[in-house]
Amino acid sequence: MLKVLLADGDAAARSFLLQLMSSRFECSFLEAEDGLDALHLIETESPDVVFFEVRLPVVGGVELLEAVRGSSSLHHIAMVAVSTVTDQDVIAYLAKLGVNDYLLKPLTLELALQRVRMIFDLVRRRPSRTCVRTTGDLKEQLLIIDKDINFRAFARPLLERRFEVHEADSGVAGAKLFMATLPRVVCIGQGLPLLNEKLFVKTMRTWWHDATPGLGEHPIFCLITTEQNRSVSDAPFDIVIRKSFVPSTFLADFNRTVLGEERTVDRMRALVQREISPQLVTATEQIFGVLTGQEVRVSTTSADLTNGLLAALDLGCQEQEVLVTMGIVASSNDVKSVAATIVGGELSCQQEAADAWGELINNIAGRVHAAIGEHGINLVQNTPTVTQIENYPESHDCEWMCNFQTENGARFLVFLKLNGWDT
Repeated sequence: MLKVLLADGDAAARSFLLQLMSSRFECSFLEAEDGLDALHLIETESPDVVFFEVRLPVVGGVELLEAVRGSSSLHHIAMVAVSTVTDQDVIAYLAKLGVNDYLLKPLTLELALQRVRMIFDLVRRRPSRTCVRTTGDLKEQLLIIDKDINFRAFARPLLERRFEVHEADSGVAGAKLFMATLPRVVCIGQGLPLLNEKLFVKTMRTWWHDATPGLGEHPIFCLITTEQNRSVSDAPFDIVIRKSFVPSTFLADFNRTVLGEERTVDRMRALVQREISPQLVTATEQIFGVLTGQEVRVSTTSADLTNGLLAALDLGCQEQEVLVTMGIVASSNDVKSVAATIVGGELSCQQEAADAWGELINNIAGRVHAAIGEHGINLVQNTPTVTQIENYPESHDCEWMCNFQTENGARFLVFLKLNGWDT
């Protein structure tokens, strides 16, 4: 049973609509005399359809529509203006905001019935189109149409993080699912039988325009191709992305081209350049100062990286598709010098120097980990590994690196490398 809200300051107008609908449709009804009452009922009752007068008292119909379409949880409600207003600028603005229909008063019985029936049919088709709540998150619908069962099995779990995913192995089966689910995104493979990919898009665009008034723009039609030279946009498709069975590659292309989202690794790169770099310098100076009791400063002289010790660890998460490697490297003599100040005396063994060296990078990386987390990028910090090296090239594809020197002359290099997750 549909829940319908009638918002009009004119009691006779509300009564006309109520009698019209109750005698022919199975509905429950709510009534509001002004826009403020209407907003309260929308917030507390979440009706399926709202019929509203543009000239509502207190809160006007335009503002009512703006409030509903601006709501993250209620924007899907069907909104129908029923008004005497004939100003084309007002009507055009309501259409821009996403009004589902506009009925001009005075209503005639036959026309009103026809339009109300269309609205109700639309709303009954919309439950799977609107966001569905899954474990507290809002997900929209996505349809994969591909005759390759392996690709569907590969893509589905990746896309289910963000969407309610449906599958079809042909254009005909895909068309039926499309009309049932009204997806936001359709991913279409090549070589579909009978109703091929181009015919599918052409047919579904026409159906969308004719059969779903008020839903706005059609979904995003995305061609998944194995061809290397297809353009990013290739008619009749909105977007073309290359088929890949590498999860990070496929998701990066999908998020960037379909959703318009920046890759996490690109966000990280900008973050390192903008904020993390200066924090790395102060974090290194502070941690060395606390652990060694010495002032440590940035040095213009490169550290001796031959016959040295490298301590490194990774901060990464496959779901975030980014891998950060942090390291600290210095000659064996400089490592022993620093480690001796940390333990407060002579080193009993080489392992003691290695442990102290690993603890330094663990603490520095911990600061970086916390700074990155403040920007919503949640990575896992792994334990450091310490390796004996013969030579470490300073220009080692690092996103950031800096030479430091302690008060007693020990020099070392701290670096940060950034990569997309390679699976």
